[in-house]
Amino acid sequence: MNQRQRKKIILQQWIIVERIEMDEERYTLYAIDFQRQGRYSWSCWRSQEEMLQFRIPVRCKTGGTRIHYQPCAKIASKAIWLALDEEQYEQLEQLFYQPLSRNRWQAFLQHLNKVLPKSPSE
Repeated sequence: MNQRQRKKIILQQWIIVERIEMDEERYTLYAIDFQRQGRYSWSCWRSQEEMLQFRIPVRCKTGGTRIHYQPCAKIASKAIWLALDEEQYEQLEQLFYQPLSRNRWQAFLQHLNKVLPKSPSE
């Protein structure tokens, strides 16, 4: 993706992943723009508090030059939160680096809903 294309990305889908590796939690934030085939990821926070304080660059409008920074805490309310083990995380990483398809992402998330245990409140 060249610089001109990067300027046009408006992030639409936010995914926050909590993965457990060797009894330690790690957080990763994914942002996807399906319309323009753009994607970003930020990773390796050790606590949820650190991640929520991270300031994410967000473009004000398509093709604009102005960028403002939002704390991750604002975006967290719109994001899909996933708690994944190593195998599921690898599947997510493979999907993230393939050509983007909204249908593939929806199928993956539906598959995770069947695999992940339901919370008692549901």
